[in-house]
Amino acid sequence: VLLAAQAILLTCDCVSQEKRAGTLGLLFLTDLNGFDIVAGKLTAQVSRSLYCLMAAFPAFGFCIILGGVGLGDFVKVALALLNTLFYFAALGILISACVWRERTATAWGGLALLLLGALLPIMSLMAGSPVFLSLIPAGAVLASLGTGAGLIAPPSMATAFLVPHALGWLFIGAASYLVPRSWRQEAPIVPVRRAASTL
Repeated sequence: VLLAAQAILLTCDCVSQEKRAGTLGLLFLTDLNGFDIVAGKLTAQVSRSLYCLMAAFPAFGFCIILGGVGLGDFVKVALALLNTLFYFAALGILISACVWRERTATAWGGLALLLLGALLPIMSLMAGSPVFLSLIPAGAVLASLGTGAGLIAPPSMATAFLVPHALGWLFIGAASYLVPRSWRQEAPIVPVRRAASTL
């Protein structure tokens, strides 16, 4: 959950910040298209989290040397964590492409994190059905544990990995479509109250 929170909160305001600053339009004076801008923002915002996650992999791999954990289990957990980072970062980029204000972006990011990172897995566990788990990275995490940590029969690892990964690319595609079409819109004007003149 912390990895998902970091990914979505890092990316949910990166494009909208450029909109508010008025610098997003300057990027379109070059040969860049919407996908180039979205991919660049995604890479810049998520690279630190990715490096930290990759730095933790040798510690996870040390369990293989100690025994009890196979190489296949290690690879499944690593793929599930990388997929979680990609999924929520792509969702944050899509949110950022849709909104202008920082508070709105953060609110939508927090709501998406609450729904997809907490409520949907809890509902799946309570219903005893792995159907919803195949739509979110939590399904891949549970599938990498083999028996779903004894709580639920998880979806297959291939389904639990490929479906959220495809949804992540769908989020990036939608953001790439929206960015060139939304930067010309002006930010909503906030009425300013003038102080009453005193005589």
